[in-house]
Amino acid sequence: MRRAALLMLACGLMASGPAAADTPRLKAEQLAFGERAMRDIALCIAKHHREAAIKLLDTDPASEAAARSMLQMASQDCGNTMPVAFKVDGDVLRGAVAEQLYLRSFPTPPADLHAAPVGPVTAPGDPRRARYDVGACVAARTPLAADAMLRAGRRTPEERAAGAVLAPALNACARTHVDFTGGQLHGALAEALFKLRASSARGTS
Repeated sequence: MRRAALLMLACGLMASGPAAADTPRLKAEQLAFGERAMRDIALCIAKHHREAAIKLLDTDPASEAAARSMLQMASQDCGNTMPVAFKVDGDVLRGAVAEQLYLRSFPTPPADLHAAPVGPVTAPGDPRRARYDVGACVAARTPLAADAMLRAGRRTPEERAAGAVLAPALNACARTHVDFTGGQLHGALAEALFKLRASSARGTS
């Protein structure tokens, strides 16, 4: 039961369930607005600060300094994409930027990434670091499903289908409880896949 609960939380697959019928329309609209705003800010950073953003992906996911640097990039050139009084979390922004970097750098799904039997995360430590460790494990085990999730829209049938394929790897990788939101899962998978495909491209060049 705990594993199933973890998966549903991680993948954000509750949209079509009974609870969604009781969700106020305003709350859903606010969520969609916030996701669009975060995507637009992340896309702006991926365009204007590509190399600096890629370097930040090599830093510790739990680094407060890296999170501040990401927020500074947003304020420098991307402030016009930020709604008034819109609060941006540096950790969440990192994942959103990683997703935009991945999709812009690799517009087509991978054809040559093979699954790797990466070991599970048994001592997660910091929750932020744990999410990225689990994401890296899942992406290595199921790269095609991870890629499909990133290319799917949030709370779509395509995202749910990709989440179902990811479920066994997620359960195998998270030996202890690790909480995700849908956005956090996308970000962790995106960062892992970006590094995997960039490394593969360097190896074949």
